[in-house]
Amino acid sequence: MTLSLAGTGLRRSELLALQWSDYDSEERTLTVRHHLVRAGRTGSSALLLEGGGKTAESSRTIAVPRFVAEALDRRRQEAPSVKSGELDLVFATRLGTPVDPDVFNGRWRRIRDVIGFGWVSTHTFRKSVATLIDGAGLSARIAADQLGHARISMTQDTYMGRNTTHVAVADILDAALLGEKGE
Repeated sequence: MTLSLAGTGLRRSELLALQWSDYDSEERTLTVRHHLVRAGRTGSSALLLEGGGKTAESSRTIAVPRFVAEALDRRRQEAPSVKSGELDLVFATRLGTPVDPDVFNGRWRRIRDVIGFGWVSTHTFRKSVATLIDGAGLSARIAADQLGHARISMTQDTYMGRNTTHVAVADILDAALLGEKGE
């Protein structure tokens, strides 16, 4: 599951609601159609797939990196074919019910503490995807589309990393003040 979070920037509720019909292995895409919501207080029986997403822009199709596609293909082949009604969830309990987000978070906390990354939350992966998109020189619009944000400003203000050293800025200033050669 963490590979899919790291390689997509999906919200945890979107990842846990993915169905196999949302994944196109040939095109290497995921279509986000649902998110997982808690109907009651606790327990997986109180977890429901809700159509659409957190915002209108949350419903989207994204390309996935090769490592995510390979992990999903392996999961499809190796995981027991368990269905809960018509859900056919990519990530399900042994009974085929939705994975409780609180249980998932508890497992992730134990793993991250063991490997020495106690500061990494599942939400850190979303922010990392946005920051990598920005660092690669892609637009904030592309990052917002990937993350399913309605407003680009949300992506820029909350998700893209700050305090980055930009060598290109120094190069531009050298060129402007010292001439093109930077002498």
